[in-house]
Amino acid sequence: QMQQTFIITGKQGSGKTTLLLEVVQMLKQQGTRVGGIAAVGCWKEGVRDSFDLLDLQSGDTCKFLQRVPVEGWEKLRRFYVNPQGQRFGETALDPEHLKNVDLIVIDEIGPFELQAKGWAKALDKIFNTLDKPLLVVVRESLTAEIADRYNFTDPYIFHEKRDSLKKFLDDLVASF
Repeated sequence: QMQQTFIITGKQGSGKTTLLLEVVQMLKQQGTRVGGIAAVGCWKEGVRDSFDLLDLQSGDTCKFLQRVPVEGWEKLRRFYVNPQGQRFGETALDPEHLKNVDLIVIDEIGPFELQAKGWAKALDKIFNTLDKPLLVVVRESLTAEIADRYNFTDPYIFHEKRDSLKKFLDDLVASF
């Protein structure tokens, strides 16, 4: 795997996706073609109740995970997975769909992928067919394990609470 990999990391619920969406917006304003997915948390009574997937290339969204059981949705830890949301994400991450982008974004790579679930198959396809910079969101406690699992050689790790956003953006843009 030769892609330059940029990782946004931080604790669970610390604002990684919010920061990612700000970065994507800034990049798009500069003319960068961004593809991939963001998992946007939906809060209810102070608890993250569900996640919607956002296709960063088309702007389309789809319900992906929720805490409330639904018939036909697979239970994965605390959430139930919408099979339609899974397909939506796999389509957004399909190498054919991503061939004309400058940057591939994946929010997030986490415990599901370490168990060969979630986006694991889509990630393997991307890594085997595309050589484009990656911007991924990974929770802090899993960063080393995920970098090892996906052979991220010398990833650029941006800690959302500690590091300079301007330097991160400059280095990210320089990778295209």
